[in-house]
Amino acid sequence: MRTKLILLLCLIKCGLHAQLIHLEPASSHDSSYYDIRKMNDGSIWLGGEYGILKKINKGNVSSIPYPNNGSHILKIIENENVIYMACDKGTIYRLNKETGDAKVKVYKRFRKKCFYDMAIDNNGRILVCGGTSAIG
Repeated sequence: MRTKLILLLCLIKCGLHAQLIHLEPASSHDSSYYDIRKMNDGSIWLGGEYGILKKINKGNVSSIPYPNNGSHILKIIENENVIYMACDKGTIYRLNKETGDAKVKVYKRFRKKCFYDMAIDNNGRILVCGGTSAIG
């Protein structure tokens, strides 16, 4: 049985520490992770191909449920208790960490585009950049 591995690199003082974490047996539905983000609570979230979303907390790996439309998660950001995920297919997800409520917005004019990165400005507006889809 093939097993997916992720290599986590942590800078410790002047040295580098690597740890392998087994995520799950490999399958055709989760072959790539495109973003990794350390959250305010110390957990690490990974997003990727076909909307796979995982959380690593104290060495335990779990899937995060949300209304996945199959879009590839390319970027994850956190703003207080809200997680935003920029995807391909003109899709942005909004996930409330406290309540678990999730919303998805698909921008029809950008269905054939990817949102590669995003940031939140001082006024709470989300700025998104992207372009032609080269994934999937």
